[in-house]
Amino acid sequence: MKTISALLGHTQLQLTTDLYMHVTKESLFEGVEQYEKRIQVG
Repeated sequence: MKTISALLGHTQLQLTTDLYMHVTKESLFEGVEQYEKRIQVG
């Protein structure tokens, strides 16, 4: 979780957990796919 928090630019882990701990597995995989596409383009 700490790595994800850093990748998102969050300075505190609590922010990441508050925003994303409710994410379903399906939406998490979709988010990762979108993130990977963005970093491949950039």
